[in-house]
Amino acid sequence: MAKKTLALLAKKRSELGKKVEQIRDDGFVPAVVYGGDAANEYIALAYNEFEKVYRDAGESSLVVLTIDAGAPVKTLIHEVQYSPLTNRIIHVDFFRVTMTEKLTTDVEIAFVGESKAVKELGAILVKNISEVEVRCFPDDLVSEITVDVSSLSNLEDSIKISDIQLPKGIEILHHEEDDIVVIATPPVTEEELAKLDAQSTPQPAEVPTVEDKGKKSSAE
Repeated sequence: MAKKTLALLAKKRSELGKKVEQIRDDGFVPAVVYGGDAANEYIALAYNEFEKVYRDAGESSLVVLTIDAGAPVKTLIHEVQYSPLTNRIIHVDFFRVTMTEKLTTDVEIAFVGESKAVKELGAILVKNISEVEVRCFPDDLVSEITVDVSSLSNLEDSIKISDIQLPKGIEILHHEEDDIVVIATPPVTEEELAKLDAQSTPQPAEVPTVEDKGKKSSAE
């Protein structure tokens, strides 16, 4: 998939600590921009605009920030914090990227196509790897890596790391070439399901016999 570069407008903020609640009440989300040689910048973004961009960008697409009509800054969304009570976004960390230096980040794998093994043989697709850490220059970063499962025609067919057609400039880290990304496993029979159910049914625990030597229980 082609890379995405998205843009956001932001304004500087002086509110820190508990004072940021007013920013949230006004429909903005507080954020910080850090990294590179520049000092940290404390900013606020329109909540709805950020939410929309985050849905498209995730944490593996470049986001161009323009702060108070200043020079555009290329960043990655590094961390998003949510309220445990409302599940609304309450804070965002942006990381400045240097276009001439490689970065590392996680990229999701998008499974596309239709497997003949699934359609005709009833196979089950087992996806062992759904996200990989990659290294690349910022200009080569993609929002996802596509894996086409239409090549899985027979039972036990698999796609390995070495089979992935990587976009230009992308290097996958921490995986061997033979690591299986997805495999077409044989369908599970009713007998096998029954056996699995039996194995998963909890058995009554055996109550150990403890000799009473007159010692009081600590729970008393």
